[in-house]
Amino acid sequence: MLLMFFFSMSLCAKEIIVKANQKDVKFLNFYYNDVFFDLKSKMVSTPDNKGDFTLHTDLIVYPAIVACEFYGTHLTFLAFEGQTYVLKRAIDSSLYVESQGRNVSGFYSLLEKSTGSFRTSTYSARAPSDSYKAIQIADKRKQRRDSILATAKLTSEERSYFKEFNFFQSINEKLRPFMPPIPSNYNYAELPDSYVEDLKKLRGAFVHDDLINIDKYRLAAFYYNRFLTKSADNFAVEFESAIKNFEGNTRNLILFRLLKENIKKNLPGFDSYYARYCQLDNKSIFRKYLDSVNNLYKKPASEAILNTRLTDLNGNSFTLKELLGKHPGSVLYIDLWASWCVPCRAEFYFSEKLQLGLRSSKLAFIYLSVDKDSTAWKEANRVYDFLNKENSYLVAGDMDAALLKNLNVLSIPRYMILDANGYIIDDNALRPSNPQLKDLLTKFL
Repeated sequence: MLLMFFFSMSLCAKEIIVKANQKDVKFLNFYYNDVFFDLKSKMVSTPDNKGDFTLHTDLIVYPAIVACEFYGTHLTFLAFEGQTYVLKRAIDSSLYVESQGRNVSGFYSLLEKSTGSFRTSTYSARAPSDSYKAIQIADKRKQRRDSILATAKLTSEERSYFKEFNFFQSINEKLRPFMPPIPSNYNYAELPDSYVEDLKKLRGAFVHDDLINIDKYRLAAFYYNRFLTKSADNFAVEFESAIKNFEGNTRNLILFRLLKENIKKNLPGFDSYYARYCQLDNKSIFRKYLDSVNNLYKKPASEAILNTRLTDLNGNSFTLKELLGKHPGSVLYIDLWASWCVPCRAEFYFSEKLQLGLRSSKLAFIYLSVDKDSTAWKEANRVYDFLNKENSYLVAGDMDAALLKNLNVLSIPRYMILDANGYIIDDNALRPSNPQLKDLLTKFL
């Protein structure tokens, strides 16, 4: 029996407060999953040194698992909207999170120590013949978590949450063969019949739209759809399966994630799939999210971006729009960097290697520096043979340039891809060191 105590999503302002009594705590790093399947990390500082850290979480659905980090120590706890939590130090000097006089970070840690973390507890994606072992292991781990839950001192709200958590955590563990990374030679046709039949029995777990706010439910629904297709990362097949096998918000959620993960890949017929999704979901926050992202990749760069002024190594000045005119019909991979940025320059090795492997008149690598010091920029250019007057430029206005402001660039390195028509394909593209970038760029050629 699934307990449906969760509430509907809203975009109202939400926050939790963590108080730190330790004088040496000047900041905390927070980690949580938002409703869009994105892992978020936020560093929160306390300017008045009073020890109050307020985490604003507009796109998180409570109750939610939140982790805070302090100098390498991770404390994970179940957070409820509007509650205040206190970071304390035990007699043995270990840190813990307290709420209403109780240690609320201890229970989640106990679950992980007793059953292993999700990523390390399953290994069945290596070979189909081992998949049924994942069923057995997941069931045993769920029994162990349930026994811990039965004796734990929790509030009724916490107990209800972790009962659902355990149930869908178990399903996710069973679905591990369908989660990345998946070996290229993995053959789903070889999955044991016993494994397939056991998973088929879980079909009824995904008809509860009331549970869509649980991150474990969202994750399990997505990969259960992939299980039904007996394939991995096949957009069209998974899309049709979601339409056929799911209903309501659960179906829309699966479609949302499929579209979200493929919206930048320039897939054939993508617009028609997107239109079908829009007919099914015309008002949710997921639809609004996709519309905002899709519109970005369906519009040419704004005038403010195109009018950003650049300077080449010879001192000539022109706009980004004029630079695009020098590369008609070409896809542009733009690298935003600076001479003082160590990670930026570390990527140059991979960038040069990538260029050599993708020699094409339809692809241009452009390097835009945000250096304030033009001399430092020119000296850095002399270090790298592949940087020249045809691909290396200085951005006027450095980090305050319209190009960076309009794309909300707060740090570098940052990469973007423009198609042959000047449309923004990706304003936060993969780094050159990412092996998937080569395949991605090849698709655009």
